[in-house]
Amino acid sequence: MAFSIDTSAPFLRPSQLEALVVAVRDEADKNDEHDWVEWKSTLDLTIAADRWHLAKQILGFSNRAIATSKRHAGGYSYVLVGVEPGALAGVTTIDNADLVNPLNRWVGPARWSPEQVVVDGKTVMVIVVDPPQPGDDPFTLRKAYDQFNEGAIFVRTPGRTDRATSAQITDLMARARAGTAVVQVVVRAEPATVEFGPAYDAQRAQEWLAERRTELMLPSRSKWPATKPSPYAALRQFDRGLVMPATSVYGLGEQPDKRTEEDYEREVEEYLAKAEETVRDHLLHQRYESDGATLRLVVDNPTDRNFQKLVVTAHVHGDVVKWPSSVGVRVYAAPNWPAVPAVLGTPRKLPGIERLLNPAALYPRAADRAIVNPIPRFEIEDTGSVTITYAAVDIRPRTPTALPAVAVMVREPAGTILRVEWTATAENVDGKIEGELGVEVVSQPDYYASLPGGPGAARGQ
Repeated sequence: MAFSIDTSAPFLRPSQLEALVVAVRDEADKNDEHDWVEWKSTLDLTIAADRWHLAKQILGFSNRAIATSKRHAGGYSYVLVGVEPGALAGVTTIDNADLVNPLNRWVGPARWSPEQVVVDGKTVMVIVVDPPQPGDDPFTLRKAYDQFNEGAIFVRTPGRTDRATSAQITDLMARARAGTAVVQVVVRAEPATVEFGPAYDAQRAQEWLAERRTELMLPSRSKWPATKPSPYAALRQFDRGLVMPATSVYGLGEQPDKRTEEDYEREVEEYLAKAEETVRDHLLHQRYESDGATLRLVVDNPTDRNFQKLVVTAHVHGDVVKWPSSVGVRVYAAPNWPAVPAVLGTPRKLPGIERLLNPAALYPRAADRAIVNPIPRFEIEDTGSVTITYAAVDIRPRTPTALPAVAVMVREPAGTILRVEWTATAENVDGKIEGELGVEVVSQPDYYASLPGGPGAARGQ
């Protein structure tokens, strides 16, 4: 029975590797022959003979033809130890370092990593072999074992890993020569997740407005004295350099609150009407500021060569649109919330007194000034999903380089794996390299919890 598991993207995260193990156990046929996955019911990873089997597979998978490798899992390949069709035996756990060091004596610079996955209480060792790349020299046996001499070359074909034929060696040498004309980098997502949303929940917004209405309509502060000194008299005393009488219940430049309860209720309703218009912009801004709502790619340079002015283009498949222009609002700065009405009975400031006593009020706050959108370090366009072209960057040898975070709006449900196809070119190297990766859609946090106000919040004065 053929695999039903989707092999259009790599299996890299623990949950994906677990799904691969389950697919081998439940769906694979013992007679299946693959050039991207191998399984063994069990091996003793502390014995040289069993470790040699893994080394041979790593070398064989690393020497596959590039075009062939891209047909499954983004070019990655896998050796699963502890599982076979219809059975899950597991293996005895082992420290990864105790496996890596012995195997590297045989496989040398081949790119691989061990992962231990637990399925139904059983540990399965998964050897993940990186895709072959243009410019790769043939991966040869670095230390003789049994009848195989140092320098032996193995190649994986469907269902078998054998010594390379002369034709296969010719192809491997052509792959090595291609490195002089093709940039050699690997693009990955870090983290390999992006949030779903945003979803504007009108009911949640109305619940928040109802809570604010209840809070603002709480009984006002204790009644202020009916008879109060004239605030103008206080100003005259201040002008003469006199001290304000200790019996005054007002501060400098204050006057009694002349609003009625009806006036106050009207102010509250006007505030809530304006706040309702601001809720959506606030939620969108919070998501724009969230790291989880951005696609973050990293470029790895596994070579000793500098790549100058590297340009990466990534196409994200699925129901994804560019952000924030797609929502029709500016989200670069937090929206200005309307002023909360002062509690009924609160002394009122005399007109113009704020500017008299606080010269800083003459100048607008930074938040009130025109917002200048950040200078983009990438271009993004809707092309039936989104295509992102990043600004050119210089890539140093054997150094990961983070590309700018790109905010996107994902409308696929949580759990979906978005397929991202990427290409890269460099100014100082001819040719182009391409690949693909997977990004998982995850649930967004409760952005409604960030709305201002609520029980106990301070009110305007």
